[in-house]
Amino acid sequence: MKLVLLIFVLIANCLGWVTVKISVSGVVRCSKAFEYSVNMWDEDSSHHDLIGAIQHVKPSGPAEKAQQAGRFDIVGVASEQWPGDNEIEPRMTVEHTCGTEYACVCKAFPGTGVEFTTTVDFDLENLPSGLVYCDVCAYAKKRRERAGKHHGARLFGHYGGRG
Repeated sequence: MKLVLLIFVLIANCLGWVTVKISVSGVVRCSKAFEYSVNMWDEDSSHHDLIGAIQHVKPSGPAEKAQQAGRFDIVGVASEQWPGDNEIEPRMTVEHTCGTEYACVCKAFPGTGVEFTTTVDFDLENLPSGLVYCDVCAYAKKRRERAGKHHGARLFGHYGGRG
């Protein structure tokens, strides 16, 4: 019986089954009035799994209040169950209207097989060169637009679906 249990544990470990808690908090800043959405993804070669999201936030008031209102906390769980894949590849997308009608930037984090917690600070007017549009942005935009069509939500200056 102990041998069967040992074999099962070894097979599960070889297959790469892993579940990881992801926690990201931070601030999104802009000196102008803006709207934003923040999403955390597990980036995979064939598709990207949503871990957590803060959808369509529109700070109000003067720029100082808008910067304070740009805080976010995302907590979620991601799993990998593919043979040989025992890490989560966390990616963050920030869709925003700071100084533009629409933009999206990505932040990649190192792959991890253990709990991941970090804090980030985005000054949308002075982004580091490594934060650029990526293919995960297309997933974020599609998800946000689909939600707007179902709920008639106002999305970055446009009404989705009804309105």
